[in-house]
Amino acid sequence: MPRESISLLGLAKMHTFLELEALLTASHPGVDDRLAVRQDALEGVLRRDMFYEPPEQLARRAESLLARGREIGFLAAQESPGEHRVVAVGSKRTALERTMWEKWLKWEVPRDFEREYERAREEIQAELTVEKAKQKKLRDF
Repeated sequence: MPRESISLLGLAKMHTFLELEALLTASHPGVDDRLAVRQDALEGVLRRDMFYEPPEQLARRAESLLARGREIGFLAAQESPGEHRVVAVGSKRTALERTMWEKWLKWEVPRDFEREYERAREEIQAELTVEKAKQKKLRDF
């Protein structure tokens, strides 16, 4: 992941990306020698890194990470249950990280823009309401 890009994001958002990196750790050669991620392998990675969480919480977290991977376009569901194909060119970790980073940013930036836009719209609406209340009405004359 490009270090200069980290400054563009808050630490909370980086946490999401760092969680997604567990998908890379859990990846293995699958059908047609393309990388794949199985839910049980991902749970194993999470169990090793988050040994303090109960197994049912780890299973939910694994499901959530797989869903997020599909949502950003880094994973695609396979025919075999519980297995997801990695949608990326190359198999070196740096190439996979870069692909995941780019897909995640393409997914995250529009969401951030919409949240910021909505926040600014509400702020402007509130300011206009205050200004409108300050204006004299015809009956005030």
